[in-house]
Amino acid sequence: MTAETPSAVLVHKRRQAMTVEQLGMECDEYDTPVALRGEEPSSWWIAKQAGFSGFAQDEASGEVTEGGIGVYSTALAIAGEHLLGIVAPDDFSAAALWFSWPVAEIQASTEGTKGLFRKRPAVITLKRGDSEVTLGGVMRHWRNSSRAEPWQENAFIEALSG
Repeated sequence: MTAETPSAVLVHKRRQAMTVEQLGMECDEYDTPVALRGEEPSSWWIAKQAGFSGFAQDEASGEVTEGGIGVYSTALAIAGEHLLGIVAPDDFSAAALWFSWPVAEIQASTEGTKGLFRKRPAVITLKRGDSEVTLGGVMRHWRNSSRAEPWQENAFIEALSG
């Protein structure tokens, strides 16, 4: 990853509609991705637990650093051929990590199972290059009604597959 072409950016401004130019990605006031270069996503998802490890560019300083972000909620969207995500700490003064990854470059794997009758993965791991996002508790998010449908890990994996 280079500073000219980041795939993840640390964003310090939170809870406001904005655009991160480095990614061409927009969000609403709830830290939810709403567009990629003007293209509205076809689906939205929420992960109750998520973590990130890898490289990210600080939006303010431009520095590229390697590190990790702990277990936080994450808003995800699939827009065209990209997966958009915002890993957002509960503390609004802490930076959120935004990423935009081409779906074709993501290696997805699952670990464990949950559910008594309808088995689903306990953890989903998404890898791209040296970066990794882990997800748990994936829900399908219907933005127009603010409704979320739980236990959608399998549907999320299917949506990534095209």
